[in-house]
Amino acid sequence: MNNGYIKTGIGNLEVIEDRGIIRELNFTDKKVKKSNASPIIKRCVKQLEEYFAGKRKIFDLPVKISGTPFQQKVLKEVMKVGYGETASYQDIAKRIGNIKAVRAVGAANRQNKVPLISPCHRIIGKDMSVKGYAGKQRVKTFLITLENPKIKLKTPFSILKRRIVKLHYNV
Repeated sequence: MNNGYIKTGIGNLEVIEDRGIIRELNFTDKKVKKSNASPIIKRCVKQLEEYFAGKRKIFDLPVKISGTPFQQKVLKEVMKVGYGETASYQDIAKRIGNIKAVRAVGAANRQNKVPLISPCHRIIGKDMSVKGYAGKQRVKTFLITLENPKIKLKTPFSILKRRIVKLHYNV
């Protein structure tokens, strides 16, 4: 296995590759190290840099979607949600043919080893709320607004702000 790192506006990302296939992308506190990265890691890092610069909307990388067959099915469906778009956990459950699997869809997203490539950050609550994300809610909010600055999300801060306004102004 080989690894490489990239600095982003939301922390460092570690890219892990094995036999020419991207296996993991991890947000990490590790310092970015200079490494003798493999060609696929260099390609991945370049594409990630383009993504964070707003120049790349689709990743073109060999990637391993790991997990149970159900998790793989969910994450492959998540990969169909386009740049700047969102879908709810319920939407994904419907698309895979199991409307009752909303929580299981969330659990599959939490097991995603290749966030950004399988863009689980684009999956939100049906009420536009930012729900759990393996990379933390602030990261999820950042990524969604990077892709679509005009989107109106319900974040813990926006909900708290509305409650404070309501209490303060008695509305």
